[in-house]
Amino acid sequence: MISGADSHVYRIGLSLFKPKYYVKRSLFYNPIIVFIFTLIFSIKILFSIFVLKYNSPKIHLYLGDIAYFIKIGKEGNVTCLLVISYPMIFQFIHYYNYRNGIKPMDLRVFQMISGLISPKSIQINDKLLVYKLCKITKMSFKFMEYFKIIFSAWSFCFCIIIFSISIKISYIEITAIIIPNIMLWSIMFLYAFPAFGYQIIYYLIITYYLILKLKAINTKFDNKVKNFFFIWRQLNAIYVEIIEYNDIFWSKFLCLLWMTSSAYIALSIYANYSMYIHQFHFILRYFFTGCLIFYSLLFIFILHLTSDLYNQCFSIYKTLNSKQILLNRFQTRLKIKVSFCEIYILI
Repeated sequence: MISGADSHVYRIGLSLFKPKYYVKRSLFYNPIIVFIFTLIFSIKILFSIFVLKYNSPKIHLYLGDIAYFIKIGKEGNVTCLLVISYPMIFQFIHYYNYRNGIKPMDLRVFQMISGLISPKSIQINDKLLVYKLCKITKMSFKFMEYFKIIFSAWSFCFCIIIFSISIKISYIEITAIIIPNIMLWSIMFLYAFPAFGYQIIYYLIITYYLILKLKAINTKFDNKVKNFFFIWRQLNAIYVEIIEYNDIFWSKFLCLLWMTSSAYIALSIYANYSMYIHQFHFILRYFFTGCLIFYSLLFIFILHLTSDLYNQCFSIYKTLNSKQILLNRFQTRLKIKVSFCEIYILI
């Protein structure tokens, strides 16, 4: 059991639905503060894109325009705008669901992991399946917390290196301009990274949970008619569950993920090439190379898990179709027997 497994979306200021397991949300992640800060930061980046025609390093320094100093300009700012808008976009989707009374039913598996509802309430009767879900969820949340701390510290150092080696500045400018800009970027990272990271973890665990349920059902098929109709009802419940999850949130999430992932991967390749051409420090090149490899592997893993869910549905459809043929033959023989009985009675 993992307490508060279903509360992370509420805790980081994305959702207004209070979880069953009460979690006190800090003022830092207040939804209004998150929205206002993200909006102001987005406007700042839009302004950085607008002033790119003014080739004055001081102006870009005052704006904290990192993309300008690593020579990726407008493309870098546009991709940053897409990434930092994650909290705001997710807030819009969750707020729409909140206003229309669409409850987060997609978090039922996490309520089960938290011990708030029983496994049978979400059609899980296998203890091994529950154990696998709890183990993977615990590992994922721990990895998320450690990675957030490590990446935050590395991003802070990255910003300092970029500003210090790109332009000659005085100690007053470091204190009055560089440090505040770095702090703003760090705060924005603490909003955008959890918003994206926890949604990714939720999506992966929900998908894995659905795959395990489909695999469990696929092994139960036999030629018994009663068993067939029981499994048919179970499959229908899972397919309705998948459609419900897509309608609530996850179809919009995947749409946003596909659009931003390709842009981010392309930008990382372009940034590595630009740093190599302009002979930037090797640490900066390794940073972007590491980000490119990590994000590409994550994207491939998401595609793999999503396709695995589709393949499970397709495999069960083929099995179901073959069983339907057998069932039709059984019903035909039954009708023949009934018709013979009727003839015998008439005679």
